[in-house]
Amino acid sequence: MKLIDASGEKLFRELMNWEEQQGNMVAIGYALSSDGNPNGLTVQALDESNAVKAELTVYGENAVGPWLKAAQAQHEEWDRQLAEQSITPDQYGVGYLSCPKESMFQ
Repeated sequence: MKLIDASGEKLFRELMNWEEQQGNMVAIGYALSSDGNPNGLTVQALDESNAVKAELTVYGENAVGPWLKAAQAQHEEWDRQLAEQSITPDQYGVGYLSCPKESMFQ
């Protein structure tokens, strides 16, 4: 399941533009919006100390919960692969792991 399919193109494009503007972020965190709207996605840009650098809540055409669950499962699989290869979290992102060919985002 891809985010653009789950949320609609408007949310996806708004989110990608926002992420591009964040500059030197280390990670992006995703969660359901706290207002109870099932179509709301809250996104946080995190710095090296995991402090929130910026936050944005966007609303799509459909519920984003199923996409979040699928994304979490994929990240758990990546974590398992890292552990099996004895790769530490600080090595992640330095070319030690090949990600799936198909992105969950587009």
